[in-house]
Amino acid sequence: MTQVWVFFVSLTLVLLFIGFQFGGRRGLFISFLISLVLIYATLHRGLALFKKHLNVKEQRGNDTAGFLKQLQTIKQNFGMRSIQLHYSYQPSPPLVWKNSPESGHVMIHRDLLNHLNETEKNILAHFVLAHLHERSFLIPRILSIFEQGFWGLNYLIAPIATILTQVLRIPATLLKADLRTMQSANISAFEMGYFMQKLHNLSFHKTGSLKGGEFFSTLTLAKRKFWLTHGQPQLKTRLINVMGFVP
Repeated sequence: MTQVWVFFVSLTLVLLFIGFQFGGRRGLFISFLISLVLIYATLHRGLALFKKHLNVKEQRGNDTAGFLKQLQTIKQNFGMRSIQLHYSYQPSPPLVWKNSPESGHVMIHRDLLNHLNETEKNILAHFVLAHLHERSFLIPRILSIFEQGFWGLNYLIAPIATILTQVLRIPATLLKADLRTMQSANISAFEMGYFMQKLHNLSFHKTGSLKGGEFFSTLTLAKRKFWLTHGQPQLKTRLINVMGFVP
């Protein structure tokens, strides 16, 4: 991914320089538009890489579990027009990312629904859509690209990334999404708190690396470190946020 990232950034800078040299402001503007296409290609490539790592399959055909139908039923409550559901065949927490302000993707582990009752499945639908609604389209993708591009330099890059997530108030976004879940699903603070604990305790939600997918996670990763938070508040903080205490 480092080579992909460096290639597109270098090509973007070269295009901007050439455009300005040969076309002045008009050439710079045209080069800028081409650069936007290249940036989108880079971000799209980043998504493809971590999806490949997690062996992600999109839900197509018969929705036997009925979860996609649940998402489609309540998506408009969160301002979403289009939702695509994916299943991961590798350990991973639920991930969400946007295609646009009104469309996005939800990815859950293939065994997750088997561990939830009907009430919990309903809460899960509200939970992932609330997090999808609150997330930025661009920022998580950019941070994910940096995570993949500088994988071997995490000890140097991680503190900078952690500071950026604080400046951009990403932890506050997750806490806000947790509260919105509780409100939209019309559940008590105790139900929300114990639901979150259950999600975090499932073995297939605990993984060493998501290859840049950490910034799309709706859960706090088990191996979260103070110098590498990926914008995720501590689970303790999230439980206090919804329950007022740690059970």
